[in-house]
This record gives sequence, structure tokens and C-alpha cells, in this order.
Amino acid sequence: MSMRKMVLGAAMLAGLTVAGSASAQQTTTPAAAATPAAPDGAPAAAAPAPLPWRGTQLLTTFGVTLPTIFRDMNLTPNDTVDMTLILRPRWTFNRWVQLRGGLAFSYEFTNSDTTTTQHEPRFGDANLDLWITGIPPLGGAVKFWVAPRLVFPVSPESRARTLIVTPAVVVQAAYSVEHVLGGEFELIANATYSHPLYEYTTPGRRTPLPYQANCFGSGAGGSCSEQLSGGFNPSNTLSWAVIIAQSWTHVSPGVYFAMQHIWDYTGTNVNLVNNSPTSRRTNTIFAAWIDWNVNPWFTAEFGYQVFRNLLDGDGNWGNPFYAPYQDTRFYIQGIFSLDKIYEAIAGRGEHTGGVLRTRNHAPGQFAMF
Repeated sequence: MSMRKMVLGAAMLAGLTVAGSASAQQTTTPAAAATPAAPDGAPAAAAPAPLPWRGTQLLTTFGVTLPTIFRDMNLTPNDTVDMTLILRPRWTFNRWVQLRGGLAFSYEFTNSDTTTTQHEPRFGDANLDLWITGIPPLGGAVKFWVAPRLVFPVSPESRARTLIVTPAVVVQAAYSVEHVLGGEFELIANATYSHPLYEYTTPGRRTPLPYQANCFGSGAGGSCSEQLSGGFNPSNTLSWAVIIAQSWTHVSPGVYFAMQHIWDYTGTNVNLVNNSPTSRRTNTIFAAWIDWNVNPWFTAEFGYQVFRNLLDGDGNWGNPFYAPYQDTRFYIQGIFSLDKIYEAIAGRGEHTGGVLRTRNHAPGQFAMF
């Protein structure tokens, strides 16, 4: 799996759910209020209690890079067409605490040079968050959420990096204003700090070598067959994201920008000519989309997305909004609200619409490199 897929796969599964208005973030469990008596004098049935797993979603995404469509964009189109399935379960205990998880599955239909194995089904890393949702709003308008997070090494890349677990903390703030241009305006921001824990500070091999390679300077019996040379694993990662969206009854356009700062482990300094290794990497993601609320349990999304390294090959800052030689793509996404599907089948109460927006960790939080 490519570095981009690691980022975008895990990035789409956890954390900051904008969730069309504050309804999905609201975790207060209203009591089943008694309803007025029926005309014949018999009491009416009480409204069903909210499902504890409300807000659980299944996302399906189909993406195509721009050079795959427009063949003259660059000299090496590197055709990339792929799909991703993401499950984001939730469990609300009370108005203060909500448990969230995420797991992504991806498959590439093409054979781009961003992957190492052709047409291999891939799982991304799994995450588990404990969100504190009962923090009083600031000034009655700005809402805050905080969550400790654990990321587990499910992907082959993280296992090759000898990742044990990644502890992290997420902080999120949201501000919304109703009756703006006939709809609702939302501004959402989040920041995540993580410190991965590894067995080694350098990546290992996915498969063993057919022979034992000797390490230079390792002495008799030394071997390099277990660990790979090259870049070090990340030691600390700080990422932040901002979402701006406008929602109407059935339509919601929005834009998203995120940046990730990665500090790598460093090895012993050696006296080489012009030796000035860089221990920090910076990546950006930009996305613009429009959501269409088809019904209370399904939202369709069409968008444009750019994932790139901040620096170009010449060391200058690159364009974060358009980069034909990096991962620039169109995508189509379907968001299924599983609890609302269940309620529709079971006939539980009335359903109100609202765009099921997902641009919080998609991309919002980043996977570990």
C-alpha cells in the first residue's frame, strides 16, 4: 500500500465528524417523554429511546487520479483507480462519553507504482477513540470535544515498521451559525498529536530475504536481513485541519485543508560531506466537495482532492491545491448511516434529513508514516 493510501485510509475513519449540523456530535440522551393520551383514553406508546450505536456509518469511496483521465497532464500518468470501504462504529454511553472506532479496506484496480503488490486487498490501521462530549460550549456557541486515541498496526506497512501501538490525543472545536444564506454555516477545526511506539526505529522487512546479507562493520556473524536501510520511523506527529461548509436541506458544499508535521527518529551522525539530514516532513491535503442528501440514511458526495508533500523536488514550496505529479484526484463517495437504515426498517419514529458529512478525518487526522 502506498504512503498516500495509508494517510487517506486511516484519515477517513476516525476523529472529527462534522456530521451535518451538530446533531451527530450531540450525545445527550433524551428521556422517552410521555405522550398525550390517545382519543379513546388509552395512553399512547412512549417514543423509543435513541440507539446507543447512533451515528455509525459505512463509507464507500471510488477515486481516479486526474492524469488517468487527462492523459496529457504529465509525461508519466501512472494510472490509479481504487476504492475504499470504511466502517466507523460509535457507541454513546451518556451525554459525556462516546466510543468511536474505525477500520478501512482498500483495493486498487490498476497497477500504479505507489503500491508494491498488484491488486492486493488491504486493510488500514484500526483506531479506537474515547470522546469526551459533555464539555460546556464556550460562550454558548463554540463546542469542544477531546479524545484519547489508540491506533493499532493492522496495515502491512505499520507492521513492517514494527509498530506496537500509536497513542494520540485529539482536540476539536466547532462553530455553527443558522440562517446564513438560507442554510447553516459551519466552521470546524481539530488538532492531533501522536507518538508511535515501535519495536525498532527503522522499518523491518515484509518478507525474509532468500539469503543472509552481511552488514558493513557489523563484525563476524552480523546480518542486515531483518531491518531495512533508509528512512527512520516517525517519532512524533502533529496534524491540524480546518473545514468550512454550508448546509441546506439537501445540498452541502464545503472545503477542507489539513497539514501534517512529522518528526522522524534520527541515527548516529556521521561525518559525510554536506551531510544535513532533514528530520521533519510536512504533508498537506486539500479537498472541495458537494454533498447531496438523497434520504435520511444516505448521502452522495462528489469531490476533488489533492494529497502531496509540501516541498517539490527542487526544495521549494509546492501548490497545495493542484499538483498533477502528485496525488490529485476526483472521487465519488457514498455515506450510509447504519442506525437510520435500521430505524427505517424497524419503523422507529420520524426521520429528519441532514447531510451526513464525513470531512473530519477524511482526511482530517492522518495515519502514521
